[in-house]
Amino acid sequence: MLKLYGTPPTRVLRVIWLLNAAYTLDWANEENMLDGAPRLREHLASMYSRSTAPPTIAEAFAAMES
Repeated sequence: MLKLYGTPPTRVLRVIWLLNAAYTLDWANEENMLDGAPRLREHLASMYSRSTAPPTIAEAFAAMES
């Protein structure tokens, strides 16, 4: 089996998919596209409530401006 840095490719692809999904949801939230999707907003809030979560798009832009 092919491995990338000792990690099976299916796990690497899952991580890439999760990162893509997270930032797509965050972007949609910034554009107020999740107003009619309370479950997606709840999911986004739970993702960013983790201690290891990256900054949201809004937080990252605010940090760049200050």
